[in-house]
This record gives sequence, C-alpha cells and structure tokens, in this order.
Amino acid sequence: MNLGVEEITDVYGGKITKAWYRRSGRMVTVRTSFGSKTAQISGQTPDSLVRTLLRELMSGKINRTKLEALANAGKLNQETLARIGHVGRFYQRLSKACPNPNFRISDVLTGDQLQKIWNETADEGVITGQCPLVH
Repeated sequence: MNLGVEEITDVYGGKITKAWYRRSGRMVTVRTSFGSKTAQISGQTPDSLVRTLLRELMSGKINRTKLEALANAGKLNQETLARIGHVGRFYQRLSKACPNPNFRISDVLTGDQLQKIWNETADEGVITGQCPLVH
C-alpha cells in the first residue's frame, strides 16, 4: 500500500521541527532538511516509528565533523566540552544497557537506574568503552 507524503511536526530541543514522511507497505521514510531515514514497521505503530526516526534525525543534526570544527575553532569552552563528554559517556553506557534498538530505554531501565547511570558517568575517568567523541 502506497500512501502520499504527509507532514509531521514535533518539538525537539524546545523548537518545533517539521518533517515529511511516506509509508510504503511495511516501510516508513522520514525526510527533514538534515537528511532522511527509512525503517521497517516492526513492533511499533507507524506513527511511533515516524516520531522515533524524526528524533534520530534531529539528534544527529550536529555530527562529529561539525563538532570537531567547532572545537578546533575554539568555539567550545571547557564547560561545554565537559558536558559533551558527560553526555557521550552516558549514551555509551545506555547503548550497552539496551543494545536492542527495538526496545525503548523505558522498557529496560527505570528512572532511578537512568539517574544512577547519569551520576556514574559524570567523571572523565569512567570506563564506558571506546567512544571517539570523548577520547
């Protein structure tokens, strides 16, 4: 079944974001000005998958190359660099706790467990595995 292109708006990072998506059979493609993603509908409703793909696109908006360019240009202060490192270590640990992309973090971890991981990854010396953004 082929459906036409539909528009979606969502709030990401406090800003309203527009995207367009198309469902074709069991596949969904989401397009934004930052790129596009396609995935098979499996275990999620089509609307939920569209929002997940949109969040993934938006979270990848600043890629490693852009981040390195900002750092090399001296546009990131120490506080910002420390915060980026903390967030990187946190997500690295989460990816190990929930390696199945079909699960939501809330299916695997409680809020208390997330808070514990956040606190544990605050220090630079924490071993979380190889993560090129924080080394």
